[in-house]
Amino acid sequence: MTDVAAAKAQARRAVRARLTSLAPERWSAASAAVCERVIALPEFEKAAVVMAYSPLPGEVDVLGVVRACGERGKRVALPRVDWESGSMVAAEVPAGGLDGLATGRFGVVEPGADAVAIDPALIGLVLVPGVAFDTRGGRLGRGKGFYDRFLAGLPAHSAGRALKVGVAIEEQIVDDVPMDKWDIRLDAVITDRRLLRVIRDDSERTA
Repeated sequence: MTDVAAAKAQARRAVRARLTSLAPERWSAASAAVCERVIALPEFEKAAVVMAYSPLPGEVDVLGVVRACGERGKRVALPRVDWESGSMVAAEVPAGGLDGLATGRFGVVEPGADAVAIDPALIGLVLVPGVAFDTRGGRLGRGKGFYDRFLAGLPAHSAGRALKVGVAIEEQIVDDVPMDKWDIRLDAVITDRRLLRVIRDDSERTA
């Protein structure tokens, strides 16, 4: 195991231990607050296509954002994973709800095989879950690399394309996420208490 891999494993253990003590009510209230902040983003208002996700335990529930997309006539995509190839696509689901989803490997709920894959160039906003985040857009995932490979293929937000936003509760923010060279930094991180926009020189701005 490399030094970075060991540091990632230690960070995952520390954050997960912190999260296990949180009551369900904390997650529910925090998720609602995060959704409100996402919906308030100008990039959300502009986006014709929003990529959300079906939350696993220990992840912010973003169903409120999905419902808001339905109310505003936006298209919604969720991740669909191909475990054999190690790839992930954005597959369209009915806006406003998560009906008709399939349960994939390890209990991950995702669009079925008949759901249409969306051209990444059309996505205006991507909500990215994770175990931990830092204020410079660093993200620590579950270790499979699906999101990093997917995000690497998206047009840059600086080119007027998808804003890559990490969503978390405040307890998931750490001082520094250990990162490999292939890990993708996000454009912003939203928690239940703040919005952190990442400046190009990796400094931070709070709003």
